[in-house]
Amino acid sequence: MDRLISQRDQLLQRYAKEPVAIDAITRSYEKMIAVEEKAAREAVVAKAAKEAEAALRSQSEAIKSFGDRVGQFMENPSRERGVR
Repeated sequence: MDRLISQRDQLLQRYAKEPVAIDAITRSYEKMIAVEEKAAREAVVAKAAKEAEAALRSQSEAIKSFGDRVGQFMENPSRERGVR
């Protein structure tokens, strides 16, 4: 995005005395910058969604493991306490 802004500013300086060119350059670069900003936002959202999915998967596995241990204890409580 910074590259586009720099290019735009250089072109605006070069064509400073031609208002039609300035308007065309400004509109064109506004559109290109908006596209890059949208892509950057979408990448952040996609990354956050993947991280949230991984966290939920990890929590789900931990809860399942805990449930399995509770089930084992309920099936044989004396074995879990070390009593035979």
